[in-house]
Amino acid sequence: MTPQNDPIERLRTCLTEQLRPLVTADYVLLDCPYHANIGDTLIWEGELAFLQDLPYRMLAYGSMSTWGFPRLKPGTVILLHGGGNFGDLWPGVQDFRLRVIEAYPDHPIVIFPQTVYYRDPQRRQQESDRMARHPHVTICARDRRSYEVLQTHFRNRLLLLPDMAFCIPPERLMRYAAQVPQADPLWLKRTDQELASEQRPAGLAATVLPHDWPTLERRTLTTWWVYKLSGACDRLSRYAWGRWLARGCARWTDTMAFHGLRPENVRIGVRFLTRYGALYTTRLHGAILGILLHKPEVVLIDNNYGKNSSFYETWLQAFPSVRLETANDRASTPDPI
Repeated sequence: MTPQNDPIERLRTCLTEQLRPLVTADYVLLDCPYHANIGDTLIWEGELAFLQDLPYRMLAYGSMSTWGFPRLKPGTVILLHGGGNFGDLWPGVQDFRLRVIEAYPDHPIVIFPQTVYYRDPQRRQQESDRMARHPHVTICARDRRSYEVLQTHFRNRLLLLPDMAFCIPPERLMRYAAQVPQADPLWLKRTDQELASEQRPAGLAATVLPHDWPTLERRTLTTWWVYKLSGACDRLSRYAWGRWLARGCARWTDTMAFHGLRPENVRIGVRFLTRYGALYTTRLHGAILGILLHKPEVVLIDNNYGKNSSFYETWLQAFPSVRLETANDRASTPDPI
C-alpha cells in the first residue's frame, strides 16, 4: 500500500502538516499522564514521536502534580497533552489546563487534540470566557462534534485533528508484540464512568470474559511508585517549607514517569493486544492501538456520551477492518446462547 493510500499515514500527515506551523520555538509539554491508563500513554508517545522530528528542544515536561509553574523564557511554546478530558467530566484535568492558560498569558499555547464534553452549560460558558482572555491559545478538537461545540461556544483558534497516537510509527510498537499470538477475541471493557452499558457486544461468545487494560486491573510497581511520588509532590507543594522538597520530588517523578512508566505502559499494552485476534473495545485507544497493530477486526463500542462514535465517524470509516457498534446494534442482536 502506498503512503497516499494508507489511512494511517493520511492521519499522521494531517497531524504533522497542521501542527508543525504552531510549534515555532523551544517548548514545554504539560499534563503528561503519570498514571496507569495505557490509552493516555499512547497519546503521550504519539506527541513525543511528532515532536522529535521538529528542530526545537523540549525544555521541560510535567504532570498536574509535578509542574511548579516556573517562569519560562520568552517565546517558549506551551503544549498541553491531548485526550478525552476537555470539559467537566474530568474536572481536575480541566482545572489544571485553565491554570496554565492563566499563568502564562504571553506564551503561545497549543492544546493537542481533545474530545470536548460538558454537562453544565454555565461551566462551559465560564471556561470559554476564561480561555478567550488569552490571545494565543489554539485548541485542537479530536472529532467533529467536539469541533462544533468549540466553534459555537469558544472564541479561540480551532483545528480539527485526529488523535496524536497516530503519530507513533507502527514499527516502534511491533517490537513489543507477543511472540505467540492467539486467535481468541479480546473484549476490552472500560470500568469507569464513561462505560455506556454492561451489555455484551453483539456476536461475542458468552465464554469471552471482559478485561480492562492490564495496568488498571493490576497496578505495576512502577505505577505504584509514580502515584506515591506524585501524591508527595502535591502534599509538599501546599506548604511554604515544603516547596523546595516538592521540586526535588517532582524531578524524581518526572524522570521515573518518562523513562519508566511510559515505555512500560506501551510495552504492556502492545503485548496484551497482540496476544488476541479480533478486538471488541469500549476504549477508544484500544481501537487505535488495534489499528496501528493491523488487527484483522476491530469493533469499537460507543461510550456513554458518544466520544467513540464521533471519532469513528470523523476519522475511522476509511479503515475496512474497523466497525462501530452502538446501543441500537446491541439491542437488535440477541446475546449468543
